[in-house]
Amino acid sequence: MADEKTIVVIGDVTLDWLQEEIPRSQTGGERHNYELYPGFRWTPVWGGAALVERLLNAAINTSPSPGAQFKFDGVNARLSDKMITENAPEFLQSLAIVKEVVEEATEDQKGPIRVDSFRGFMEASVKPKDRKKLYPTEVSSLACIVVDDAANGCRDDKDFADNLMKLAADAPLIVVKLNRPLDHNDLTKKLADLNPKSERRIIIVVNADDLRDQGLDISRRLSWERSAIDLILAANTSPILRDLSKIGDVVARFGNDGCAVLERNNQPCLVFDPRRAEDTYNLDLGGTMPGATSAFTAYVTASLLQQPAIPLRLALPLALCASRRLLKRGFHTHETTRQPIDYPLHVFRETDKPKIENDFVTIDLPARDASPDLLKDWSILTANPPEPDHALSLAKDIVRDGHKDHLKQVPVAEFGKLLLIDRREIEGYRSIENLLREYIKSRHGKKPRPLSIGVFGPPGSGKSFGIKEIAGCIKETEIRILPFNLTQFDKPSDLIGALRTARDETLKGRFPLLIFDEFDCPFESDRWGWLKFFLAPMQDGEFNDNGRIHPIGNAIFVFAGGIAYTFEDFAKPKNASSQTDVESNSTPPAESNSKPSTETNSSAPVQSGSKSAEDSDFKKAKVPDFASRLKGYVNVAGINPPFIDHLDDPQLEGIEPDSVCMVRRAILLRSLLFDQEHRTRNMNPITKGKNRLDIDDAVLNALLRATRYRYGARSLESILIMSRLTDRDYFGVASLPSDEQLKIHVDGSFVKILKKR
Repeated sequence: MADEKTIVVIGDVTLDWLQEEIPRSQTGGERHNYELYPGFRWTPVWGGAALVERLLNAAINTSPSPGAQFKFDGVNARLSDKMITENAPEFLQSLAIVKEVVEEATEDQKGPIRVDSFRGFMEASVKPKDRKKLYPTEVSSLACIVVDDAANGCRDDKDFADNLMKLAADAPLIVVKLNRPLDHNDLTKKLADLNPKSERRIIIVVNADDLRDQGLDISRRLSWERSAIDLILAANTSPILRDLSKIGDVVARFGNDGCAVLERNNQPCLVFDPRRAEDTYNLDLGGTMPGATSAFTAYVTASLLQQPAIPLRLALPLALCASRRLLKRGFHTHETTRQPIDYPLHVFRETDKPKIENDFVTIDLPARDASPDLLKDWSILTANPPEPDHALSLAKDIVRDGHKDHLKQVPVAEFGKLLLIDRREIEGYRSIENLLREYIKSRHGKKPRPLSIGVFGPPGSGKSFGIKEIAGCIKETEIRILPFNLTQFDKPSDLIGALRTARDETLKGRFPLLIFDEFDCPFESDRWGWLKFFLAPMQDGEFNDNGRIHPIGNAIFVFAGGIAYTFEDFAKPKNASSQTDVESNSTPPAESNSKPSTETNSSAPVQSGSKSAEDSDFKKAKVPDFASRLKGYVNVAGINPPFIDHLDDPQLEGIEPDSVCMVRRAILLRSLLFDQEHRTRNMNPITKGKNRLDIDDAVLNALLRATRYRYGARSLESILIMSRLTDRDYFGVASLPSDEQLKIHVDGSFVKILKKR
C-alpha cells in the first residue's frame, strides 16, 4: 500500500524457557515408572526485542485511530519456531519456574500463572560473528525504530551499531528501551552523534532501579516528591543522566506505580499512583512477570505513532496500566491443558481482562534549573495550595464524605488506621517501615542488637499510635508491642524489668517492639537522666541484671519524646542556635564517636554561652551518644499550626491553621467519629453506598479553624467525648459542651468562630 510505513524493532533477543512443575501421578492402577515421580514441562518463548515487537504490533492494532498502515521488519521476521531447536545455542537463554497463583483463583476461573522463581541465564555458545543477523540493512518509508538494548550483546556488535546509525539517519522516531550498565555504552554515544533534525524525536526508557545501581542518589519508596526531585537533581549532576537527556526525552519508570519524564522541550512531569508507593503493586501479586517494561514501551511507541500523536505525558498513565495488566493477567495458557504457552499480548485496551483502573495522576515538576531550596521543600500537596475558603471547604467535605473522593490528586499513605497526607510525615513513616522490614529480614545474622528508632512530636500528636499501626502492617513475623512510660519508673531496676520482658518475648519466638514514652524526661536531678541506662542495651544488645549479663535478642526500641518536639531540638543543646530545620529524615546520625547530630549549622548565629554549663550537662547526660545509636527517626506534626506550642493564648491572635493542618484535622476528626460508632451511628446514614456524616457547618468551622488544641489529638477526642452525640442524628452547636468546658482543650478562637455563624 502507498501509505504503508515500516516499523523496525531490533535489539537483544532471548529464548525464555518456562518450566512448569507437574505433581506425581495420582491416578492409581497401571502407571509408567516415571509417573511415580514429580515431572516438569518446558515451553520456549521468544523474549527481549522479539517480545517488544509482538506487544507493539498488538498495541497498534488496538489503537482507535492509527492514522497509517504499518508493517514490521525486525527481529521476528528473522525468527522461527524451527530456530528454537536448530539455532538455540546462538541465543541467550533464560529459565523461569512458573506456577498457578491459587490465592487469586475465583469460583469460575483458575488463578493466573506467573513466575515463581527465576533460575538465571545460559549464555550463547556461538560466537557473535557466526550468529544470524536479526536486523534489516535497508528499509523504505521508515516510521520508527525501537531498540531493546538489554546490554546482552547488541550494543557491543559493531555491525549492529553501524547499521542502526544508518537506519536512524532517516527515522522520525527512535525509542530505546535501555538497561544497565548505562555508562560505557557505545550505542548511546552513537545516538548522541546523530545529525540533529528538528523532526526527529528520541525517547529513552530506563528503570529507576538501573539508575540507582549506577550510583545515582534517587530515594526509593519514601515519597513521590522525594523520588522525582532526586531525579531532577541527578539530571543536573550525574554524567549518565545528563548525557541521556542530551540524546532525547528520558522516561524513568518507578516500577509499575509511576514514572518521571525529562522532556527537552517541556517542563518535567511526574505520573504516579497517589495511593501507592513505588513497587507496591508488584508486592501485592503472587509471583512475578517479565515483560512489564516491554508492554510500557510498546504502548508509548504506539501512542506516538498515531496521527496526530498522543502527547507523551497523556500516554504514560495508560502505558502503566498496560504493564499492570500484563502482570495481573500472567502467562497466556492453553484452553484445555492450562499449559503456559506465551506472554499475554492483549493488555492495551480497557476492555482487555483483567480490568485495571486508571488510578494515575500527572503533575508538572519544578523546572530543572529551579533553586535547590525550592526543590528540597517542594510538595505536591502545597505546590498549588488552595485558597483559604477552598481549603476549608475541602476539609469539611473530607469529614463528611471521607478522603477518597476529595484527595485524588495528592499522595496519601495508609498504614492501618494511620492516614498521612504531608510529604515529610509520609517520608518519615515510610523510612521507619523500611527500617523495620529490613531489620526483620536480616534477623538471622550475627549477634543481634536492637533496632533503635526515635519518634518526636508535641503531646497528643499520635507518636505511639503511628508506630503501632506501621508494626501492624508487617506480616513477616509476629510483633508484640510492649509500651512503657518512663515517668512511671522509679529506679533503673524498673527498666531492667522491661528488658527482661523483651527477652522473654524473644524466647517465645515473637518480635518485641518496646515503646519508651517520655524517654527524655528527667530522672532524679538529671535532666536527661534515663539516657545513660539505654546506651549498653542499644549498642550491645545486652543488659546487666545484678551483675549478670543477659542478651536481649532481636528487638525494636522506639523512643517517643515527651519534651523535645523534634529530633533536631533533642539532639542539640538548648543554648545553641534556635534555627531548626524540622524535617522528617530517614538518615540517622552516624554510629561513631563523632557527634554530627549535635553540630549546628556553621552559618547560623550561635548565642553567647554555647559552651556553658548547660552544654556541658548536655554532653554528660550522653545525649550525643544516645542520638548516635538511633538508626532512624520521624517528626510527627500534630494537628496544631507549627511553632505555636510555646506561645501564650494572647499571642495566638490572628494565627490560622494552614490548608495542610486543616486537612490533617479533618482526617483525624472523621476517624475519631467512626471510632465512636456506638454513639455516632445515627449521624452517618449510608447514602448512595457511602457513609456521610451529618454535621453542622458552624461546628465544623470551629473544629477545623481553631488555632490551638491544647493537648493535640487528645483534646479533639475529648471534645467529641464531652459532646452529646449518643442517639442523635445530627451534630449541631447544641451538642457541644459548654464554653467553660471547651476552654480546657481549646483556646478562645474556638468559641469566637462558633459564634460567627
